[in-house]
Amino acid sequence: MRPAALSQATKVLKQLTNGEIVDLLPLFYCNPFAFSGFDGAFEGAIEWLFTPGRGTMTWEGGIVRRIYTDGRLPPGDPDETNRGSSVGPWEGQTLVVDTMGLNSAAAPIGIRGFLPHGRKARVTEHIFLKSQDELEFDTALVAPDLLTRPVKTSLL
Repeated sequence: MRPAALSQATKVLKQLTNGEIVDLLPLFYCNPFAFSGFDGAFEGAIEWLFTPGRGTMTWEGGIVRRIYTDGRLPPGDPDETNRGSSVGPWEGQTLVVDTMGLNSAAAPIGIRGFLPHGRKARVTEHIFLKSQDELEFDTALVAPDLLTRPVKTSLL
């Protein structure tokens, strides 16, 4: 993390440890879910709908992501949204998704406003069937306003 973000995270961790903060949930109140790349923005069931030129992923928590697979390039300067703007060519059986235009207040640890990833965040996902029953998301989050290097995760 960048020094300022690390300082803020250390401060909050200390407050949690000392009992000064007993509940982080108020930070969630009145904030819709936002895709941040790090957490996949889903913690429950997801559903895919494939149509010509687009894959649509819905999550039972409320986010709908549209991933354009029609060959278009990523937008130059997309508007910020809670789902971002995604394009994704197929490379064999793997969908390679490039997402930008993420809500700059979204945070990789999922708490809106706490260590936000900033305006320049970009997510690359490799989505593929690991087995007949497992979908894997290999994700790289680049957030130069927050992180000193990309954060990579794998989710099943």
